[in-house]
Amino acid sequence: MKIINILPTHPPRGFFSNVTEDHPPLGLSSIDFENSDRIEKYPYWIVYDYTDGFHSRMAQSLLKLDPSLEIECWSLYEDIEEVFEKNIEGIKFRLFPVKKGKTLYGRFKGVSYPQLTTLLNSEIKKKDTLIHLHGIHNPYMNSIYKKCNFSKIPVVGTQRGDISPFFDITRKPWKIFDYFIERSVFSNIDFFFAQSVSEVNY
Repeated sequence: MKIINILPTHPPRGFFSNVTEDHPPLGLSSIDFENSDRIEKYPYWIVYDYTDGFHSRMAQSLLKLDPSLEIECWSLYEDIEEVFEKNIEGIKFRLFPVKKGKTLYGRFKGVSYPQLTTLLNSEIKKKDTLIHLHGIHNPYMNSIYKKCNFSKIPVVGTQRGDISPFFDITRKPWKIFDYFIERSVFSNIDFFFAQSVSEVNY
C-alpha cells in the first residue's frame, strides 16, 4: 500500500535569511544537510525537511511499524520552477513549486501548485493509495480541496495548529469562503486527528 503525506507549507522566509551559494540555512541536521540539493539561484539550497517535518515524522513512525509500506512526503517550496525529488531513509520526498496571487481586493493571497494537484489526481485514480492531509485548516490546502476528489479513496486529515475558519469569520469575514470549501470536502475525509473538543464538534 502507498501512503502519501501532504503538508502544503513551505519553509518560512527567515529560514533562508542568511543563505548564500556556499552557506546553507542555519540549524540543519546532518541528515538534512547531506541530502540537500544545490541550485544556482535563490534560495540556493533545497532542503527536504526529513528531521522536523510533521509529515516526515509520521512517515518515519509508520515505517518502523511496517517497513513494507511505500511512503511519500509532499510539500511546497517557493522560488523554484521544477519538482525536486529524493529518497531519504526509505521515504520518497517531493517538493513542488508554489505560486502566490492576490485575491479579494488584495486582502489575502491565494496560492496555486498545479504540479502537485495534477500528480495527486493521478495517484487518486490508482485507488490503492491512502492520502494523509497535514494541516486541514491551512489556507494553502484549498487548492487541493477544490481540485481533487477524495470520495473514492481513504483519506486521513490532521489538524496542525490552525483553527477552523468558522471560528474566525467575525474577525475576518472573507474566511467564509474557506469555511464553505472545507464543508464541501470534509465529508469525504474518513478519519480526523483533532486537537480540541471544538474541533471535534466542527
